[in-house]
Amino acid sequence: MASILTRKVLPRPRWESNPIHPLLDLWITEMMNEHKATKDSVDYSQGMPKSHCGICRYYEFDTQTCEKVRGHIHPDMWCKLWAPIEK
Repeated sequence: MASILTRKVLPRPRWESNPIHPLLDLWITEMMNEHKATKDSVDYSQGMPKSHCGICRYYEFDTQTCEKVRGHIHPDMWCKLWAPIEK
């Protein structure tokens, strides 16, 4: 009985803690990104000190994504859609 009480509880898999199946969740994410541009189409490349994704108005810091471009976005990169954060 003591071993049951002291057993380490492992985190539940994401699909068990989320009512949405992971493949459905992935499909929903892709559908939401459908309107976004691809990295190739916007010349996603190495940024410069005064113009990079980390200081762009479209960059989402929490999720490391962009409002305009699909996929994971690194803050040191740049693209044609870059625009400074409004002050």
